[in-house]
Amino acid sequence: MFDHIHQNADVYTSLFKSDVLPLVRDKMFTALKQIALEDLGYPGEELNHELLIIYNMNALIGLVFHWIENNFHYSVPYMRDQLILMINWRPRSVRTQIKRTDPT
Repeated sequence: MFDHIHQNADVYTSLFKSDVLPLVRDKMFTALKQIALEDLGYPGEELNHELLIIYNMNALIGLVFHWIENNFHYSVPYMRDQLILMINWRPRSVRTQIKRTDPT
């Protein structure tokens, strides 16, 4: 995907700056969602697979649009490697911390 977008950078940059961006985003989202629903397997029944796909596809599109918006600052291999790291990343621990806004 990163290869395709980078090879067609002029097209995607023009689309990004045009009024058709919401339509492009919707088409990309629909295509990626369909591919994920058809081609990816998800273990377990506790997690809602459709919601997981929606969550992941929105994250992926946000990442791609950020890359386009920043004039392809990072290389295709870097973006690909970072996406794989993001997909496989798991927090070591999760803690909720309350931040105080009032000075005490």
